Amino acid sequence: MDANLEDEVTRLKELNLRQLREYWEAHLGGSPPSCRSADILRRILAYKLQEEAHGGLSPAARRKLRKIAGSDSRNPISELPQGAGLKPGTILTREWQGTLYQVRVLDGEFE
Repeated sequence: MDANLEDEVTRLKELNLRQLREYWEAHLGGSPPSCRSADILRRILAYKLQEEAHGGLSPAARRKLRKIAGSDSRNPISELPQGAGLKPGTILTREWQGTLYQVRVLDGEFE
């Protein structure tokens, strides 16, 4: 990530909900979404800043996400398209509530 962009995203952590709304209006224009959570608005803002800097999702990626979102909610993996672009050996990483989670993509199974 670009150093200036990283600084901006880091700076968002210091802002409260009112300040985040003001930041949105000043940097993105228009009104921010009407969420009541500073954390959610902070995440949306960070995404929007990265999207501005690096571009958004491709039309193909948007279509794929719409298809996945429309799959059977009781078994969402049942409708996942084959060859979704994750090759065996890929490691997916996510930090949630201070804990780091990693998933390794295997050939035909879960780890």
